[in-house]
Amino acid sequence: MQVLLRIVAVVEFLAKHSFTFRRSKEKLYQKGNGNVLGLIEMLEEFDPIIKEHVRRITSYELHVHYLGHKIQHELIFMLGGLLKVNDTRGKGLFDITLEKLKRIDLDVNNMHGQGYDNGANMTELHQGVQMRFLKENPRAFYNPCGCHSFNLTLCDMANNYVKGKNFFGQIQPLLEVGEKDKDAAIANEANSIAEKELGEFDFLVSIVIWYEVLNEVNIVSKKLQSKDMNIEIAIKEINILLEYFENYRETDFAKDIDEAKEIA
Repeated sequence: MQVLLRIVAVVEFLAKHSFTFRRSKEKLYQKGNGNVLGLIEMLEEFDPIIKEHVRRITSYELHVHYLGHKIQHELIFMLGGLLKVNDTRGKGLFDITLEKLKRIDLDVNNMHGQGYDNGANMTELHQGVQMRFLKENPRAFYNPCGCHSFNLTLCDMANNYVKGKNFFGQIQPLLEVGEKDKDAAIANEANSIAEKELGEFDFLVSIVIWYEVLNEVNIVSKKLQSKDMNIEIAIKEINILLEYFENYRETDFAKDIDEAKEIA
């Protein structure tokens, strides 16, 4: 991430001042390799992060270096879509987005849909950006970002599915309610949840499995969101997770069945 921030700054500087990006060569320390690589070479003399990045590139330890012409094009394209926002509330975000759409001659009435992350300022049902656009165009249905929704779900489940005694200790209070509550309906409901729903072997197995699986997924999810993450490391982490699932299917599933039997 720190490397990318510096590369983005280089691209932004060159674009802002209308400088050319590259010439005939696309390798570091070659004559005629252009302004992007030239600025990276200059930064390497003073910046330890770029220095380490360049060292890894030139020693062939790193193959994904973010310095090629394709990533330059992508960064220029993404930077040209960025808007400076001072008011991050729903109305502020809506106003600046609407103004930008009008400026580039895009008619809101032609919107077929809208999608954002799950932040309240974007998704809130009364004041959020999505609702404000729906008032402008009722056909612009909102879809939350699938990746962000999945990530929130995983984090929430990993936090709530607690292994063994910590989780199943919640059965005892339910049994006490079933025994002592004077309201027969509440007592019956508490006993039913404690003895049947939470006590079913299938449920115990699912809890143990979910804990093991979500714990591993959550660890990788946290790593992928770290500030110094890059694509090369991300691919390695995901491959490790895939390998975990393969091994789990072969060996750990039977072990979790035994653990559920122990808890039962």
